Amino acid sequence: VGWCASFPCKAAASMKALVVALTKDIAAGRHPATSNMPSGAPLDRYVAEYDFVRPMTAMCKFLHMYLPEDDVLSIVTGTLVFLRRLNIQKSRGLIGQMLVWFDVSNCLFFLGFLAQAWLLDTCVSLKQWSHISEGICQRENMGKCVRNLLKIKSYRLYIAPDEFSACRSALLRETRP
Repeated sequence: VGWCASFPCKAAASMKALVVALTKDIAAGRHPATSNMPSGAPLDRYVAEYDFVRPMTAMCKFLHMYLPEDDVLSIVTGTLVFLRRLNIQKSRGLIGQMLVWFDVSNCLFFLGFLAQAWLLDTCVSLKQWSHISEGICQRENMGKCVRNLLKIKSYRLYIAPDEFSACRSALLRETRP
């Protein structure tokens, strides 16, 4: 399947860099209510040690069951664009809460859901996405996670074409020999 073998690893590396940057502010103590995971581990250390390849591989495999390869690339690109936009000062505390409450993988999965809802005319239903969600994100909690992500994004799903193209080109440049 061409570039798909290395793609989840490259996309995961980009996502990890973005999420680690998001949690640095939280670790600095500006948002103490969200600075630790339920296990007691500091959020920034948890994120730094988190294996982003696993949820990215799961998301790509899941999407490949329903969509062509180019649409999968578009959804992952849209997810990265949305993730970049979350790194604004006013939303960092809320992002920390989302990572603590719903875990990193579910936040990535449901940003992916929002990306495909924006980018594609027909999309995979939220109920189908429940097959890859993990832990606490089942049924009504999936809706809460998506609703909270929408609230953090001020209900704006628009992706500027130039921002999308730049992110897509960077991903393809990283994954093609």
